[in-house]
Amino acid sequence: MLTDFQAAKIPNLFNMFDSNRSGTMEQDDIVRIIDGCAAQRGWANSSPEYLEFYDTFYGLWIGITTLADKNQDDLIQLDEFLSFFDGLMQDSENYDMVVNGISQAVFKTFDLDDDGKLSLAEYEGFYQTIGLESGLAQSVYGKLDLNSDGSISVDELTQLVDQFFRSEDPNAPGNEFFGPVN
Repeated sequence: MLTDFQAAKIPNLFNMFDSNRSGTMEQDDIVRIIDGCAAQRGWANSSPEYLEFYDTFYGLWIGITTLADKNQDDLIQLDEFLSFFDGLMQDSENYDMVVNGISQAVFKTFDLDDDGKLSLAEYEGFYQTIGLESGLAQSVYGKLDLNSDGSISVDELTQLVDQFFRSEDPNAPGNEFFGPVN
């Protein structure tokens, strides 16, 4: 069962997916995110990079809807999303697959110069794409740079996303990966 702290953090991820801020996640939200990410990278809709990213991210949507959309209305409500993650937290194999999938997709998309690191500017692009202000990215970036080398590596990113989902420590930097916890 999700703890109160986990249940307070996961709506940030829901809000990221609910790109039109309608209060539900739907297919159009996912396509809007895919297109926003493609625009960040400069990928044309017919490019191999776009098509690969589309397949990966859309596959994540299909997986979530298959397991979370209990009333099968093709909309994911926050309570369904929380229930999905409650089950996911208890299934380590699927949890690792989803967390690594999210981490890899974010990293691959926003590492614009392909140097294996996320700079502050690249992280700001991530925040802008998910509908958060770049000023918020600036305020948390230093905390997310776990080894203080001026960038976020894929290993750091995976650790941060894992902290977002699993950490009960209110001071864990990963709590703010998808925006401030309210």
